[in-house]
Amino acid sequence: MDVPTIKPSIKKVFIYDIMKVLSAVFLLIALILFLNYFNAFDDLVPVFETLGMDFNINTTAVFVWFIGVALAIAAVLLTINYLILFNVRYEFYPDKIVKYKTAFFVLINSEDISYGNISRVSYDNSGLINWLLRTGIVNIELTGIKRDSLKMEFMDNPQNVIQYIQRCTTLYKSRNYAEHAENYKIGKIIDREQY
Repeated sequence: MDVPTIKPSIKKVFIYDIMKVLSAVFLLIALILFLNYFNAFDDLVPVFETLGMDFNINTTAVFVWFIGVALAIAAVLLTINYLILFNVRYEFYPDKIVKYKTAFFVLINSEDISYGNISRVSYDNSGLINWLLRTGIVNIELTGIKRDSLKMEFMDNPQNVIQYIQRCTTLYKSRNYAEHAENYKIGKIIDREQY
């Protein structure tokens, strides 16, 4: 049986992460250029000389070193984030939603959410990032379990996603009510036949 599956847009999450990294690198470059403009690196030389260290600061080397470290850290963070998000998916069964996510880069955790526990479904596509990437956040409010909400981030076409979830929830609840009514009728008939 092929189960309907929805995944966040990994490409757009990756673009968002690259934008965060590039802005951090830009701020770092601006800070170094600011400190270099006011000769802050030259002011550190007497401090190191009083400690008995012969310290000569080459601003270009410091600049290149900081940028190299920032880019290396960025590459590691982007790789880790990709590995975490690679297995995030939501599978829609007739009676529940199953959320899968990566734990410790190897294991896959799953979480079952019954349609009976869904009280409200909404979406939010406001904000600069959602506008730029044309994505949104689907908010599922839950009742009757420890978790009070589920957020599905970086969803393409969040309006369609909430319509699908609402349709699944309505079908589940109508089937559940019909089954309960049928069981109630059968119980009444059995009670009448016993007397």
